[in-house]
Amino acid sequence: MSLEIKNLYKSFGQLTLFSDFSTELHENTITCILGPSGCGKTTLLNIIGGVIKPDAGELTGFSEKKISYIFQDPRLLPWKTAAENIGFVLDDSMATEERNKYIDTFINLVELNGFADYYPHALSGGMRQRVSIARAFAFRSDIIVMDEPFKGLDVKLKTNLIRTISSVWIRDKRTVVFVTHDVDEALLLGNDIVVLSQPPATILCKVKIDIQVSERNSVNTELESFKQQLLSALGNK
Repeated sequence: MSLEIKNLYKSFGQLTLFSDFSTELHENTITCILGPSGCGKTTLLNIIGGVIKPDAGELTGFSEKKISYIFQDPRLLPWKTAAENIGFVLDDSMATEERNKYIDTFINLVELNGFADYYPHALSGGMRQRVSIARAFAFRSDIIVMDEPFKGLDVKLKTNLIRTISSVWIRDKRTVVFVTHDVDEALLLGNDIVVLSQPPATILCKVKIDIQVSERNSVNTELESFKQQLLSALGNK
């Protein structure tokens, strides 16, 4: 199944980001939107999430979907523990025992065992981002949108967080829409990768990657072929 964006128009003043733009997103798949800064990636996420409205166009299949977010900044509540930040997005009707087990499940999935009672200030940056990942997946959403959640992180931490998201997603598949300008991030996590041009955005390239995330590395020749294809498309941005 797929979610469709049809004939999308969006401008800010004299800047036209989208003009008769159409694409589709496959459900229960990680779609990466790749492109240069200013091409409208975040605007597209905000339109999908209902944060802003398009000037014209139709979004098919999105209207009844619940959406959760993973941002560049973890945006945790500083007065709540890691467990309480995750529990904050849960339905109040859940019984206490069920709620605690549910929270523990996601604490374990992001490998924060032993840190459930820590407040954000006592956690490292990577740990805080893992709490935000757990919170996004703990919320019973249909779609998770991620706006450059690895920007500014060192390569090792970035790789670990990507593998964390992949591991959680494999166990609890959702439709994920992931925005980045980093080709390597897209290659490490994306199932479908869409390359956008400078505005008004057009689709320069689409690739589908079926390689398991655990097998994605710099010596994988198939992945290197995809990388050259994406870099070539971005070179024509």
